[in-house]
Amino acid sequence: MPLNPKRPLADSSASIGATDVLLKALAAKKRRAHSQVTALEYAKTSQEFSKFMLAASLIAIPAYLLLFVLAIPYDADKGKTIGLVVITPSLLFLLAAFAFAASFLRMRPKPISTFPEKADIALRRAVTEHSRLTLLGALSAAVGCVWGVAVVVKGHL
Repeated sequence: MPLNPKRPLADSSASIGATDVLLKALAAKKRRAHSQVTALEYAKTSQEFSKFMLAASLIAIPAYLLLFVLAIPYDADKGKTIGLVVITPSLLFLLAAFAFAASFLRMRPKPISTFPEKADIALRRAVTEHSRLTLLGALSAAVGCVWGVAVVVKGHL
């Protein structure tokens, strides 16, 4: 029987194999624990960001309307088209607030499944959905800001 350089003695090969399996299992458990801690940190951070942006989006609505009322003389005879153009930034801020509220609620801490594969899949889905909602909120808030500034500047001139 040829000697295997990794397993020089036949009797100790079973204990070496068991030790390798045990070390791999411990390393996998440590990686899962680290990824769960990282996921919890990500969830807390993203939840704080969503809460801040939700507040900012909701504050932007009266701020825009106040700036609009102060900057532009009120004329009720402008028509529906002008009214729709004027109110669109507020609607965009409201859409951003809804997106950030949904994003905030999506990243609530949930009980972690006992099956690591299911927990990883659920976390990936939550992160993907959170990212999409955050992008929707950020884009609608940005477009609302640009549109609002354009309306106020155009009305002031």
